[in-house]
Amino acid sequence: MLGVSAGGTPITNNGTFTTAASTIAYNGSSAQTVATTNVNYSSLTIDNPAGVTLGVAKSVPATLTLANGVFTIGGNLTLGDSALIRRSDGSLGSAPTFGTSVDLEYFGANPITTANELPASSSVLNNLIINNIAGVNLSTDEQVNGALTLTAGALSIGPIR
Repeated sequence: MLGVSAGGTPITNNGTFTTAASTIAYNGSSAQTVATTNVNYSSLTIDNPAGVTLGVAKSVPATLTLANGVFTIGGNLTLGDSALIRRSDGSLGSAPTFGTSVDLEYFGANPITTANELPASSSVLNNLIINNIAGVNLSTDEQVNGALTLTAGALSIGPIR
């Protein structure tokens, strides 16, 4: 994993920077912008309480981890087929474009209410993992097409609608 902690746009690249089978973590303490010129991401971690912004179209084919702060994507993020979203104290500013399926894991120690990381289409959510000791509150009706795994914490589904 490569951690990037400088503010602004901390990666400048004049060649091609490919992170095949690797993770880039934006983990600064001031606002950051995802580097997009000649950078191809495999997995991406957002761990910045001041937030991270994606200004142009990019794809994350493997894992997107939302550990801390808001990832403002402005409709510019596409997730690969069978990508994994891992969410704890971070969030997405808007919904990404999902591939044909996505796995979703909630982890951590603070309560989470689901949001933009959940696909709107009932055919896209494959596996759902609850591994958050404080629990997860499901904000919308969802269909899990694969496995529902309850490792730690409660999954609250709200009143019957």
